[in-house]
Amino acid sequence: MIFEIDEGGGAVAFVRVGGRLDTLTAPEFTEQALALVDGGRTRVVFDLSAVEYVSSAGLKAFLATAKHAGAQGGAVALCSLQEPVERIFLIAGFDAFLRLCPDRDAALEVCRPACD
Repeated sequence: MIFEIDEGGGAVAFVRVGGRLDTLTAPEFTEQALALVDGGRTRVVFDLSAVEYVSSAGLKAFLATAKHAGAQGGAVALCSLQEPVERIFLIAGFDAFLRLCPDRDAALEVCRPACD
């Protein structure tokens, strides 16, 4: 699993995620994502263009991160999902809980603080 943070987004952290998010990798992803939020990066865009597969454990990891960021006044958006991965989020109904955006710019608009 890839978890690379790009700090170039100002108030928003961009995280490039890659590989598979499943029962083996989701715990590490969750730990890193929650640590990012706990470290003050409460506005996060996850770029999923390099994610090949997401299991229910991966879905749960994104939901936990979004809830944690939201509780601190932040926001989470996912962008650039490959079609099979996006379909998993839609079939599971997670588009009701998570913002799925076509690209980084759209996700930035979702996560940018109002005062930015």
